[in-house]
Amino acid sequence: KLDKVEGTPLTVTEVAANNVIKVYYVKDNFNYTIEYYFDNVIDATLTETATAEFGSVISTYTDKVKTGYKLDNVEGKPLTITEVAANNVIKVYYVKVSGLSYTVNYLEKGTNAVLNPAKTVDGKTFGDVITSANEVITITGYTYDSVDKDSITIGVDNAANVINVYYVKGNFNYTVEYY
Repeated sequence: KLDKVEGTPLTVTEVAANNVIKVYYVKDNFNYTIEYYFDNVIDATLTETATAEFGSVISTYTDKVKTGYKLDNVEGKPLTITEVAANNVIKVYYVKVSGLSYTVNYLEKGTNAVLNPAKTVDGKTFGDVITSANEVITITGYTYDSVDKDSITIGVDNAANVINVYYVKGNFNYTVEYY
């Protein structure tokens, strides 16, 4: 952009070296944007806009990962600042954490005695919803009673992803025969 002009007004003389107007330019500053996407959806509340000098290189950004997400990829990095704002964008993509698990405990109601070995289910993704009623199994001598929660949402702490299924001793009919 124009910085300053020297030698004006100019009176032309027979000495060519004196017939000079000097026009000075400096590099201009332009805006650039860093956008953050979670599962390919932009979170506009996290978008950053800054200014940098033309031709400068932006190679860093603020990591704004949310709980349950991990960095997937970054587009436009490093960014060389141009005069076209649409080209001055870094896009940071995050995806949900996968490879999580949950555990189902099969317990006697009232005593918490283990009635069946705990079951661990792997391959879950952050935010998955597990319905506890789907985890009920048949245990010989016992009747299903309840679960500690109707459903769980998979979080990043596998130790907290637990469903407890409670059983009570069954009541069974019997017959006494006399001979």
